[in-house]
Amino acid sequence: MMFRRLCIGAALLAAPPTFAAHAPAAPAPAASAPAATRPVTKTRIASRVLVIQPNDSPQPEADFYIALRERIRQRLAAEHVAADDQQIDQWWDYEWRSPSGGFGGDTQTSIVVKLPETVPPIAAAIADDLVEFTRSTIIATHEQSRTASLARVDKRVDIAEATAQAANRELKELRQKLRDLSGRSDVSPKTLMSALANMDDELQRLQLESLSKESRQKALEEQIAALTERVQKRIESDPIAAEFQKVVEAREERIKTTKQMYESGTASREEMSQAVAQAAEAKAKLLQQQRDSSAAAGGTALEAFNRELMTLSIDSRELEAKTKYLQERLPRLREAVELLDDYNRIQQRAADANSALDEALREQRNVRDSNREDRTPRVLLKESRNEQEQ
Repeated sequence: MMFRRLCIGAALLAAPPTFAAHAPAAPAPAASAPAATRPVTKTRIASRVLVIQPNDSPQPEADFYIALRERIRQRLAAEHVAADDQQIDQWWDYEWRSPSGGFGGDTQTSIVVKLPETVPPIAAAIADDLVEFTRSTIIATHEQSRTASLARVDKRVDIAEATAQAANRELKELRQKLRDLSGRSDVSPKTLMSALANMDDELQRLQLESLSKESRQKALEEQIAALTERVQKRIESDPIAAEFQKVVEAREERIKTTKQMYESGTASREEMSQAVAQAAEAKAKLLQQQRDSSAAAGGTALEAFNRELMTLSIDSRELEAKTKYLQERLPRLREAVELLDDYNRIQQRAADANSALDEALREQRNVRDSNREDRTPRVLLKESRNEQEQ
């Protein structure tokens, strides 16, 4: 009896079972009832040898032996025979023989029932019932093994798919955040690091240029103020301009007098026009003299300084706008660069999750293909012997 149990236990540790998608589901072995008593010759000894095909069919679970014993107990109880486990184990033997070395040959199982004189001679009926129970259990075990294997790979695919979707969604959200912060569509680490370095350099260049133009603008304003004061003094102290100023004042007074005479009718329109023309000519000569005096005192340089100051003012406004733009963008770009470590980590996690999903899908396809090619085990009666009661 110890030999039988060791054989069953060793066989249950064999390679994992395969499955067939077309095999019908069978009822659980423990719930099966013993076969009805059939008219058979009275026997004390009955042996059955079964062949299981294919030879890699899954073996029943460890409690299969206990279920077989319970079948015998129920059969004996139908004959009003009460027996404990020790007695029953003395009246029967069961052995599962896998192919030698695990390759080639057939898987066989043998059932031997030996009943003492104190028990009704129903060895053949018990043996036949154990054969049917073994057949239904092997088919059910095969189907359960197939179903469990497919459920396992389906669950793995579901988990891998959920993990990949979560990682891809997180990567997509972070990529969009990097684009919003950097203002760029390409948010690869190399691109963002290069953009940050270039923007830093450009900001420093603009700040230095702004400082340079600000200093030059200040110097120009000081020079213009000093030069304007000197030119003004030169004009005011010019004796020729002073004489021209007197002529202008006289001509303007002449216009007033002529206008009054014209209005009273004592002066003609020609005289009025001549007075205006003479006043304009005097003003022109005064302005020319003042311009000559200004040029002699540095007025030409003053004009050039004023033009340059105007250009500097425009350039400064442009530099200010560029600097402000960079100062607003740089903190956001720095924040994006600080997220690159998280981005690389999530990107790697998404790649690993997608790879795991691909592997799970391949395994699922393989299992389904294997199930389509698999076939339900066949349990054939190879040998049946009964020893009739004398």
